[in-house]
Amino acid sequence: MTQWIELTKTFQNGEPQTKAIKIPGMGEEIWFTDKAYAEVSTMVADLLASQNDFINKVTAPSSPGTYYEDAPQNAQVTVELPSGAFDHLSADSFDIDGGIDLTDVTGADPLSVASLDSGSVDTEHVANVADYIVGSLSELEAAFANLSNGEIIYIGNEGAPYRTTSWLDVDGVSNVKIVGSGKTDLITVADEAGVGGIRIGNTTQCTDVHVSHVGVDGNKDNQTGTGQNLHGFSIHNGKRITVENCIARNLYPYHEHGTGGSGISVEGPAESVKIHNNWIDNTGDRSIESHGTKYFIASNNLITNGFDRGISVDTGEGYAVVANNLLYNNQDGSCVGLQWEGGTPCQFVVANNTALGDHNRLVQIRRTTAHGAVVGNVGRTTQAITGIKTEPDTGPMTITGNYVEGYTQNGIWLRGEDKVCVGNNVQSIGQAGIAVALEATNHVIANNLVRDTGLETGSNYPGIDVASGASKLLLDGNSVENPTTLCLKFAGTDSTIVNNRVSGGQVGIRADGTADSIIANNSIENNTYRNLELLDATRNLIEGNRVKNKGNTNPTFIEEGTSDNNFWTANYAPDDGNTWSLIGAGSNVQNNRPTAGVDVRNFTTVPNGTKMYHDPTVSGDTNTEGEAQYIGGSWISLVDGSTIA
Repeated sequence: MTQWIELTKTFQNGEPQTKAIKIPGMGEEIWFTDKAYAEVSTMVADLLASQNDFINKVTAPSSPGTYYEDAPQNAQVTVELPSGAFDHLSADSFDIDGGIDLTDVTGADPLSVASLDSGSVDTEHVANVADYIVGSLSELEAAFANLSNGEIIYIGNEGAPYRTTSWLDVDGVSNVKIVGSGKTDLITVADEAGVGGIRIGNTTQCTDVHVSHVGVDGNKDNQTGTGQNLHGFSIHNGKRITVENCIARNLYPYHEHGTGGSGISVEGPAESVKIHNNWIDNTGDRSIESHGTKYFIASNNLITNGFDRGISVDTGEGYAVVANNLLYNNQDGSCVGLQWEGGTPCQFVVANNTALGDHNRLVQIRRTTAHGAVVGNVGRTTQAITGIKTEPDTGPMTITGNYVEGYTQNGIWLRGEDKVCVGNNVQSIGQAGIAVALEATNHVIANNLVRDTGLETGSNYPGIDVASGASKLLLDGNSVENPTTLCLKFAGTDSTIVNNRVSGGQVGIRADGTADSIIANNSIENNTYRNLELLDATRNLIEGNRVKNKGNTNPTFIEEGTSDNNFWTANYAPDDGNTWSLIGAGSNVQNNRPTAGVDVRNFTTVPNGTKMYHDPTVSGDTNTEGEAQYIGGSWISLVDGSTIA
């Protein structure tokens, strides 16, 4: 098979700047036409195009031009190799630094066409291509056993799948590459072998190791031994380690927490590890895991049919980034889980990951005081527990731009201190859309859209639910729509609830036990039971709230229980004759529309000049003391020491 190539380095007249090249170690010259084309073998075309940005594979040109070499036999230059000798050698499956030397035509240890007559390639040095080209199991084992600094192993398809009976170890070397053909089961653990795939730095530290396009199949259905943690790729002691474009699947032991086979496992003291663009499927424990790794990146991985966490980062020092991964069906764990395992907590970013299908949580962060961000993630499910959860022992964190849908418990659950939860979209949640735990302090919860919450049978959870004990919070600009019960329930203290829009629930805003807080400029409408109520709430400023289309016949603004000493000012509601129901003796009303009438039953020792409305016909008011001051339902003024029973 032949393939046309084009040299893009040309003069202004279109002629090639290089008329001929020679690949070191192959002994064949490749001549170009005066239009910069050449027809070569498919293997040579793949090799040249993958290693040089100035050579492209092209379709057969209609006018290829004339070759520069005069000899007629070289009018068409090809290099013929036996079929299959370099299968899958392409730009996608071969990654080697450097390029083809266009000047050195001598080469070292040349690979001649004659040496390929048998159709197999021994594990020998091939200049500028690979130091070991593997075509059999014995060659594979020998290549790993003899690997030295700076060398490259290429694992071809000829002997695949290679059924291994021992780990393939990379130990004590630096600047090495393991490159595979990309075949899914390129390395398959032999029946009952009880081993994993490739292991890096198991006994001695490695540096600058790059593994790509290698498929490892753990052959779980044909393993019955007691071996544990038989991972596809295992990194122990190494610096600057990369595993990318690889496949790990069917790992053993299967579905065991802590002892099962993970797709890619990284352990301290590993440092500066990058796990990129891999496919992990059908794992025994976690799909990708990092234990105490200093500087860790997991990006662009496809994870399917996992068991415990999809990506687990038990952080070490430095930083951890988990970004742009797609996870589907991770049945018994969080899709992304991060926690601190000692040392100085690292900074972290969990960004732009997508979790679909069955899983427990989209993201869970716990046991880390480090600063971090959870940004732009998407979780969509009908079975998982919680979308995003932060535990009480976590530090400052930004949670923004995430989309969370269909979780059976809370959409976002905030615990601990110093959380910024801004601009998230939370939809169709079984319990609370955003839940704030009792120990939460110094949170900003702003500009979130929360819709259709409390869907769990018998659920009483609000759209936004702030528990008793939470304090120093800012709830600003959130939109809460169509909860089953309450739109926004706030039971904390010393906080500010402003500029929120709540609608379509049973209750718009309930301040339950709230103290020393501001509830201001909120828009409330179409709630079927009540719109704004204070229950056992004291010393709060309720200002500038607007109720539109109240949606029920109950009082619009309500105090109940032991509520007292609240200041109601500049609030607005439709005047349906049933706007106010305030009970606090020390509560004050000012400049509201409609004007507030206050039930003064059982008020004693009210301040001088307080205006109150007293209706003796209200059920339970049997004491007529003070009725002389009641004149036809009009306003009455009380002086210091007045008592109205």
